[in-house]
Amino acid sequence: MQIDELDILERVEAYKLKGLPDFLEERPSSEDLGESLDLYRRRLIELNLLNENDDAIIRGLHLHHQARLLKGGNPINIVESTDTNESYVVKAFCAELHSVFGNNSISSVIDLYKKYTTYNNMYINSEIIEQLYKLKAFDEITLLLRTFIKSLYQYSNNYWDSQESCYGAAMLVNRITSFFISSDIEKERIGGIIKSTVKLSYILLSRVIFWPEETILAKRTFYDLPISHEHRIAAILKRIDLLEKFHIYFKDLIPGLSSVDTLIVSDYYLAHELSFGSSTLGRNSEFKRDARNKYKSINDGNIRPYSTCISDGKKDSLELAYRFYLSYKRDELSLTNDDVETLIRYVIETLNHLKSSIPLKSDRDKILDYLKSNDIEYFYHFTEEANLVNIRKSRGLFSQRECLSNSIIPKTSGEMRHLRNKDAEFFLEDYVRLSFCKRHPLIEGRSGNLVLLKFKIDVALFESTLFSDRDAALDEHEHGNRYEDLLKVRLDATKRTITDANDPDFAYCQAEIMVKSFIPQEYIVNLYDPEFL
Repeated sequence: MQIDELDILERVEAYKLKGLPDFLEERPSSEDLGESLDLYRRRLIELNLLNENDDAIIRGLHLHHQARLLKGGNPINIVESTDTNESYVVKAFCAELHSVFGNNSISSVIDLYKKYTTYNNMYINSEIIEQLYKLKAFDEITLLLRTFIKSLYQYSNNYWDSQESCYGAAMLVNRITSFFISSDIEKERIGGIIKSTVKLSYILLSRVIFWPEETILAKRTFYDLPISHEHRIAAILKRIDLLEKFHIYFKDLIPGLSSVDTLIVSDYYLAHELSFGSSTLGRNSEFKRDARNKYKSINDGNIRPYSTCISDGKKDSLELAYRFYLSYKRDELSLTNDDVETLIRYVIETLNHLKSSIPLKSDRDKILDYLKSNDIEYFYHFTEEANLVNIRKSRGLFSQRECLSNSIIPKTSGEMRHLRNKDAEFFLEDYVRLSFCKRHPLIEGRSGNLVLLKFKIDVALFESTLFSDRDAALDEHEHGNRYEDLLKVRLDATKRTITDANDPDFAYCQAEIMVKSFIPQEYIVNLYDPEFL
């Protein structure tokens, strides 16, 4: 382990973990400290020596390690103090935003925007765009984008040194990049605009990731900013998506730095460290798995060792952001009035394609008839009452993966966190899990205020929806997306109320419907009048 890494840890009281100093000194100098900590933790587990206190210390060391990335004099992570009332304005806006959750009124969202339009606050602008996007108010989106998009691309702006606005700007630019088709980057007119947008998105996402923050462990709700670990995780995942989507373009931008795939590997591992360190996910998180899988997929005879890949990628991602920043500072990413109109026309064309409905299964009629003939009226999902505010704000229910990508960390029990790890094993972390049974066995013995949400059976007809014959966290479960997979579900068992784990139907009564990524609110029957358990 490198001396400077050890020196920083020597100043952390938690470093007095028995046996850790000797272990680290034995590790290769090129190995990333985060991986070293994971390996040390694994050793303790193998020796049956890991206790709750030591586990907490290791989590804290992960975060201390990541905090080092926030120092170093790079303008990406230097913030000039500002004296504004922005935090007050944002909190006032968020309080009023709650009032528009309970209806599908586009006009109420627009009216709220008009009330705050004079501030041109990018956090507010971003939230308004997302609300309109969920309502499929595409004409309104393009109209508003035209009013503030030019200032979004300029270096001289009111958001660079503001936590709330910078985060909002990052999310807003990332939303714009989601409208792009990667191959269009080579087109004569729109190509240059796409390149500027991709660079700006990478800069702003990196600024969120590396924003100096003393209270990195603080857990906040969506309306209680500044940037904390949930926002950093979301920014990392969006940066990964950006690298993946524009892989070929980035390949030409990083001479002298790590490969694009190396940056992706390190970003996945960074997401793992932040999610594990903050107790958001377990030690075998989906991100740790994704880092390994991405590393194994790299087809390069000169590929560096895994540990070096992680550590080099972390440093080079900050360097790449700095290179883009220099162009940003020179206003080379700015848009002319003609550029704005070109971009708006492109966005309109893209949004018109999104107006089509969700793709449905070819055997949907058989599925629907089968469910109705067996008196299946609804599917069910239970959650903490505290999570309702984010479900309503999102105008639907996100999967675990999409929650993290949208800066949402749902309140869960220890049992639910265990299930997250199992989801990662079966690559099911991007599915919303619903049950056939109204009284789920996992409800028993749960503390907290639980609510039951009911879903229209139409979600079973979505092309990507999966059917699992029992609890999908069980190794022996079977799942698939066709009518034949639905027939494997023991509907008789799902209609029983079973609490005894020894009952032969216990696993089968927990059969699941798994919906890809997101369930829009129009499929939730009782979102504003849930049943309390």
